Amino acid sequence: MADDKENSVEDLEDEKQEELTGTAGQVSKDMQSMAADPAFQSALDLEQDEIGQAMTFVTTEITKLRTNKLNREKELAKVSVSDEDIALVMKELDVSKAAAEKALRENQGSLETTLRALIA
Repeated sequence: MADDKENSVEDLEDEKQEELTGTAGQVSKDMQSMAADPAFQSALDLEQDEIGQAMTFVTTEITKLRTNKLNREKELAKVSVSDEDIALVMKELDVSKAAAEKALRENQGSLETTLRALIA
């Protein structure tokens, strides 16, 4: 009886394997016929060109954004801020030193403008 169960399981596994092989074989044939089709190849080439153009555009835009961010950081670094103003902003608005300093620099070191901007 154990042998019958083993044979049944093996038969089922063989049938499933044949079914998968048949399906995989059909898929393989379909893909080969599509690849051989000149219209498909033309569309594929066009899509690859469009993807290449899109990637170039995205890369260029990312480079621009990084450059703009770096230039902005350099400009902000030129703005002088006092330690007293940083401490006051930190204490009154409960923000970190980095956040207080950044806010002051973004507002050209003006304490009043910085406080108004952070409160709003």
